[in-house]
Amino acid sequence: MEGPLFRFTFNGHKMVPGTDYTLIYYPDPWPGTGLVCIESGIANGGGNIHLGGKIELNTDLPASFDLNYPAGAKIWLVLTADVDCTGRAMIGWNPAEYLFENSLILYNDTDL
Repeated sequence: MEGPLFRFTFNGHKMVPGTDYTLIYYPDPWPGTGLVCIESGIANGGGNIHLGGKIELNTDLPASFDLNYPAGAKIWLVLTADVDCTGRAMIGWNPAEYLFENSLILYNDTDL
């Protein structure tokens, strides 16, 4: 994947209805300093969440400081209350409430 904007579609299921979640790029090591918040949303009454669109990341995935570099980037769905998007770090840890990566992804931001 490459381009000036990161284009994505994410569907989560069996989430807690009415709960606010944020899709993030999580660079290792803990606490994921330098993470990027991609999009937030609230799980519907059926526990489903759909996020999608395009965003300017201003970084390649994975970033060169990520311990997963150059293999790929982790994308997680976390509780919005557990992430500081301005400070770009995790501020809580409730892993039973998250969706973690199944595989790593690569993205080349072509307008850096």
